[in-house]
Amino acid sequence: MTSFEKSVVAALCILPYTALRFGILGFGEVILIFLFFSELKNGPRNVHINNYTFSKFWIHLIVVSLIGLLFNVFVLGYATGTAKGVAFDTAAYILLLMSVYSFENHRKRTPVNCYNILKYAFIFSSLFLLIIFVISRFTPSILGFSIKYYNYFAPLSNNLHQTAMFITPLPFIGLFLLEKEPKKLMKLFFICMIPAMFYLGLETGSFKARSGLFLGLIVYLSLWPVFKFKGDLRRLTIVLLIFGAFIAVSINLEFIYDTLIEIFQEEDSGEGRSFLYSKALDVGMTSPLVGLGAGPHVFGKIAFWDTHQTMLTIFLQAGIVGLVLFLMLIFKIVRKLITNPAIFAAFIPISVYFLGGDILRRLPIWIMLILFFYQTNEAVTVKKLIK
Repeated sequence: MTSFEKSVVAALCILPYTALRFGILGFGEVILIFLFFSELKNGPRNVHINNYTFSKFWIHLIVVSLIGLLFNVFVLGYATGTAKGVAFDTAAYILLLMSVYSFENHRKRTPVNCYNILKYAFIFSSLFLLIIFVISRFTPSILGFSIKYYNYFAPLSNNLHQTAMFITPLPFIGLFLLEKEPKKLMKLFFICMIPAMFYLGLETGSFKARSGLFLGLIVYLSLWPVFKFKGDLRRLTIVLLIFGAFIAVSINLEFIYDTLIEIFQEEDSGEGRSFLYSKALDVGMTSPLVGLGAGPHVFGKIAFWDTHQTMLTIFLQAGIVGLVLFLMLIFKIVRKLITNPAIFAAFIPISVYFLGGDILRRLPIWIMLILFFYQTNEAVTVKKLIK
C-alpha cells in the first residue's frame, strides 16, 4: 500500500468514534486535512470538473447554499438560522470537499487501490469493534469513554447512529472482500467477521441499522444470481425477480403502507420528527429555489434545530437546486454500484440512513461512498445487464 492509501485507512478507522475528538476535530480529520495540503502542493491533475464527481457536487452545494444565505440575509432579513450554525455546517462541508478532492485528485496522478483500502479498513475496524463489544459485556465504558447507550452498543461516539451507520455496511464489504480474496486464511477471517459485524449492527438497537442490514441482505441475495448467471438464464432471472417483486408489492401494498406508518409513529417519540419535517417544509418554501444557507433552520422553543433527514436538510440549505444536485449524485452512484451486488448491498444501509436520517456531515460515510464509487469501474445500462 502507498502512504496515501495507508492514511485513508487510518482516517476511516478513526473517524466514526466522535467521542475521541478534541472539539470539532479528531485524528481522522487531521489526517485528511494533511492529505489535502499534500495534494495542493502537488497541484491539480486533469482539472476538468466532470472528472471530479464528488468534488463537483460539494463545490456546487456549498456555492448554492451561500447564495441561499445571501437571500436569507438580504431579502428575508435573516429570518432563520444563526451565524454559529452557518459556520459549523460550512466548515464541515469544506472539510468534506477537501477530503473528496484529495482522493479524486490523487487518483489522477497515481492509481489508488480502493480494494486494499476497503480490505484493511474492514480488518482493523472489525477487529477493534469486536474487541470493544466483548469489553462492553462487562463494563459500559472504557478509560472514561462510553461504549454503550443504555443497553445498546454505541462505542466511543456521541450518538449511537454515528457508529451504527458505519457498522451496517461492513458485513457487505466483507462479502465483497470474500468474493475477491485469494488466500484461504483471509477468507476464513472474512467468513467469521461477516456475521459478527451483522450481529453488532443489530446490537446498536437502531431501527435504521436493522432495516438497512436486512434490506441489504435481500438486495444482495436478489442481485447475486443476476450477475452469477449469463445469457438466457440471466434474462430469465431478471424477469422473475422483477415479476416477483411487482406481485409481492401489489399484494402487500396496504400492509406495507400501514407498517411504514406504524414504524414512523413508533420511532417518532413525542412527535418530534413530525414537527421537524412539517416545519422544515414550511420554512423551506420561503426560499424554495436556493434555500436559506447552511445550518439549522427549524425553530423549536428556544433554538434552531436540524431536521435529521438528509434531503430535507439539503432543501432547507440549498433549495430545489441543491436537492437536484444530490439526487443526480445518488443516481450516478447507484448506476455504478449496481454492477457489484456486495458493494451495492453495502450502499443500501447508507441509503436507509439518508432517507430516514442525515448523512450530510458524516465524513466516514462519504469516504465509504467514494471508495465504493471508484472501486466499481463500469456504469451499468439495461442493455449491458441483459446481454
